[in-house]
Amino acid sequence: MAKLAPNPKPEYHISEPYHTLVFDPIDDDDVGPFDVYVWIPNPRAQGWMGPPMAIWRFLSVPTDQPLTIRLDLKNLGSTSCKLLVAGELWSSVECSVRSDYRIWPRQSMGVSLVGSQGQAFGIHRFDLVIAHPDILSKHYSRLHHATSYTPELDHFGEAFHQARLRQARRVVGPLLGHSTRVLEAGSGFSLLRMAFDSVGGFPGRLFACDWDLDAITRVAKEYPTIEWFVSGVEHLPFKNDSFDVVHVGEVIEHVIDVQAALREWRRVVKPGGHLIVTTPNRKHRMARLTGIETPENLEHLREYTVDELTEELRSAGFSVVKVEGLYLALCAVRLPGQRWIDLLRVRPTFRGKRILLKLAMEAGRLVPSWAYNICAVARKDGASTSTWS
Repeated sequence: MAKLAPNPKPEYHISEPYHTLVFDPIDDDDVGPFDVYVWIPNPRAQGWMGPPMAIWRFLSVPTDQPLTIRLDLKNLGSTSCKLLVAGELWSSVECSVRSDYRIWPRQSMGVSLVGSQGQAFGIHRFDLVIAHPDILSKHYSRLHHATSYTPELDHFGEAFHQARLRQARRVVGPLLGHSTRVLEAGSGFSLLRMAFDSVGGFPGRLFACDWDLDAITRVAKEYPTIEWFVSGVEHLPFKNDSFDVVHVGEVIEHVIDVQAALREWRRVVKPGGHLIVTTPNRKHRMARLTGIETPENLEHLREYTVDELTEELRSAGFSVVKVEGLYLALCAVRLPGQRWIDLLRVRPTFRGKRILLKLAMEAGRLVPSWAYNICAVARKDGASTSTWS
């Protein structure tokens, strides 16, 4: 049977706004030529086989020559995908492209051969993990981006959100006073604002910044006592030693250069001040049981273990004061002949599920290396940071 070779790798990490795939000639005398399909699915729909946001169909391609597919991801359009046959551009192509679609940081793609009778050969799926500033900027600045981070209405999403609020009060609260200056970098609608609204309001001066102009504009009108800024987290618009506390929640897994970001966060923390980082745990209990460490969120360029996160913090010049976890999969089971499942995350409810969920959220504090999420508190020791420009 005809197939593309070599098989694409499951995942490509790219730092440029383009990608190239090269395939050998197909050694199959019985079939051909083929139509070559390349498509970009919407990851928010039905997975990688869902309705395509872009699809290119290269017609009647002779596959006895080397094939090269070139993808331009920066400006998605009809010419963003090109096919070269033996080094020559193949001009017979049909396409359908949603020009308003923004490429995701972890973008799935598909390539397939289709015969003259419509039979599909060699359907290949692969992921591009994209660390290019222009593509990330377009993605995170898309309209209503921050609404994807509001708490879900399902039982687990709501329980996890409430646990994060409790954790924020527990970890950040002891560091606060009326004159404390706190920066929430990558804030969205501000987790700290939500956490302290329920206990009488934030007791210090809260600054919040995010790349999402739409989110900041909306929330700034509702909460004018917070000082809102439109800014990425890797280049902050603040002077050295500006804050007693910097809180970076669910952000470090999105940044391109982790050490550069950590140095920037350290720059704006006062000597003796604290950085608080929360992030998913790549080796939580379910990942260990199933052997699957794939990020659940398609915006994550990477995820960390406890040891990896603490090493990143120490390498950036912080002293790690405390690490705790959030949510432990206490009710993971494997039925005969089936895969592992977490009974507390599946949708069907049962008596006592809400109580068990709350207990499981708190149990993560005790075993951070197995918890679903990590929270690390780090201190900046030493003198003032070098001059800011």
